Amino acid sequence: MKILDNIRVRTKILVLVIFSVISLAMVGGVNSHYLQKSNDELSIIYSERLIPVQLVNKIADKNNKGNALTLQLMSETNMERNQLLLDELVVNGRDTDALYTELDTIKKDTETKKLLEKVESQRKEYKEQRAKVLDLAMKNQNAEAYALYVENVEPLSRQYIKDCEALSDRYVDLSKSMKDETEKNTKDALTNIIIFISLVFFLLLLRAIVTGK
Repeated sequence: MKILDNIRVRTKILVLVIFSVISLAMVGGVNSHYLQKSNDELSIIYSERLIPVQLVNKIADKNNKGNALTLQLMSETNMERNQLLLDELVVNGRDTDALYTELDTIKKDTETKKLLEKVESQRKEYKEQRAKVLDLAMKNQNAEAYALYVENVEPLSRQYIKDCEALSDRYVDLSKSMKDETEKNTKDALTNIIIFISLVFFLLLLRAIVTGK
């Protein structure tokens, strides 16, 4: 009878051990999932959130540089110097186009797409109005060019910068949201690690009871 009781005790312990092993596997799997998810989210924060912020800020800087070159061109009367400034404006525009091309390749949600489309539309209108100013400036009609710049180009430029800021802020907000989610996943992973360690300790204790060691 005593032997039978011992067998029953050992069977119960064996069941507990099997259950604990299964629990360990489950906790390990869940923990691995959380850690992988956190790693993926960190990669997304960098490639799809922080890089776009840098690109948008560079686009805004290029616009400011374009304005500075335009104002400088309107103050010049030397045709050779004017041509050099115009060539520099062309290069600045190409650099901006390259930034937009890179930005277009990055994954976006619906709201971000709308903000980017608004920025690109604003830039197109700005360039069209600035082209009229440049045409007058290249003819040394600087007074007329400046009047047109103040009336049409400058307001468009201010709105363009505001739209760029709104787009940049959108990426920052998305980064913060994903950062909070990553921190939550990390905390969950740490909790699972604690559970994992507790189960290992429990298994070692059961082993000691069964073997008497």
